[in-house]
Amino acid sequence: KAPVHVKGLAATDIVIDGRTGIVVPAGAESELLKAIERLASDADVRASMGRAASEHCAGFTIEATAPAWHDYLVAVCRATR
Repeated sequence: KAPVHVKGLAATDIVIDGRTGIVVPAGAESELLKAIERLASDADVRASMGRAASEHCAGFTIEATAPAWHDYLVAVCRATR
């Protein structure tokens, strides 16, 4: 499934605009509507972005992301001492 992502409301590295989904600015209702309509009306674009999104997100496993989160949280804890 190809996502529509509102910029600033979630992790920005998950959706690559035009490749794995469509990114629209927060508060841009008309752009959000256009993005939804585009994906709803074009099965080829929807399928292509959906495949690309699945491939891209396959790298976001716990095994791949946990070490980075660990390092980040350790750094935050050290900085607050």
